[in-house]
Amino acid sequence: MYTHTIDYFIALAEKKTALLRDRPLAFLAGSIAGGAYVGLGIALIFSIGDSLPPSVQKLVMGLTFALALILVVIAGAELFTGYTLYMMLGVLAGRSTWRDLGATWVACWLGNLLGAMLVGFISGDDGKKMMAPFSVDLFKGMLSFFLLDMGLLTAKNLGRSEEHTSE
Repeated sequence: MYTHTIDYFIALAEKKTALLRDRPLAFLAGSIAGGAYVGLGIALIFSIGDSLPPSVQKLVMGLTFALALILVVIAGAELFTGYTLYMMLGVLAGRSTWRDLGATWVACWLGNLLGAMLVGFISGDDGKKMMAPFSVDLFKGMLSFFLLDMGLLTAKNLGRSEEHTSE
């Protein structure tokens, strides 16, 4: 039913492996940008959300985070959460190796960390206080990974919604 999507992500795993191998600085720049976009999105979420009434605060904060994800997808930046999806599909399909998976995961995660740390450095102590609830709750972090992957799947399939509804 979703073979088009799975095939697309398997091919993407091969492309991302080649990007890291052939142009590691471009790969790192994309990973740093991805971390920075998400960091900026989080800063925007709390800047806007703090001033809203509780009845709409979470809704507006969630919608604001979607802007960060849109930036990542449209700009073509690299996010570790996406790599957990398509690199594993590449390995399971036999078109990527475990070494490819490990190398891309580590490089992307480190780039995302650098990008997020850059935004954190710029935002200073106020930024640290805002992020404290998320850095201590593992479940929220894992849920964020899942929601980001679902966002990436949705973005990938947005133009093909008619195909999926007719199957």
